Amino acid sequence: MSEAYLQNEKRYNYTTPKSFLEQIDLYSKLLTDKTTQVKHNITRLENGLTKLTSTSEEVDGLKDVLAVQEVN
Repeated sequence: MSEAYLQNEKRYNYTTPKSFLEQIDLYSKLLTDKTTQVKHNITRLENGLTKLTSTSEEVDGLKDVLAVQEVN
């Protein structure tokens, strides 16, 4: 990319220690944000699966009750 930048802009691309540290800091912040987002999504998925399981059990119970009521 530095060579393409030199060809197009006729300027060299330099990485200073400060800009390198800023890039590391930016990467660290992005990693933290993405990790938090993934953990939130995992929690949300687990809660949804728990609700689906409990709802399925309730539906099965209601089916049994309905079968008994239909017989009577």
